Amino acid sequence: MRELSQLNLTIRSESAAMRVDLIAAGEAALDIDSTYGAVNLLKKRGAPIDWTTLGPVLVNLTGHGVAVRAPHPNAAKLFVDFILSQEGQGRVLSIDRWIIRSDLFSEQAAIKDLKLIPVNPALGENMEYYARQSREIFSK
Repeated sequence: MRELSQLNLTIRSESAAMRVDLIAAGEAALDIDSTYGAVNLLKKRGAPIDWTTLGPVLVNLTGHGVAVRAPHPNAAKLFVDFILSQEGQGRVLSIDRWIIRSDLFSEQAAIKDLKLIPVNPALGENMEYYARQSREIFSK
């Protein structure tokens, strides 16, 4: 990271979608933390943008659950069952979101050959340390 910081990169705080828009508009050269869905949406619209990886890909895990006092807990449970089903994951895939079902990986062409590494949730306990390190390394 220290060597990377020598390139005088600009660390932007906008959303991933905004950073992707800036790249497509020529206002930024690259982003190392864009989301596939945001990039692919612009690419489908003809924007001059694409994405790649340089090695293993860190992925954030997303959970689905039911609130303790959900007004309609059985409906919520049915939704969770659906969203995790093959049909539900197919719909998630259709809007360019990554899915976890291994039986649909072949349909997820963009990432089927990537080595995916889930981010360890325990790292969140040291988030202040990592944020401080990042500010120290990349501050100008």
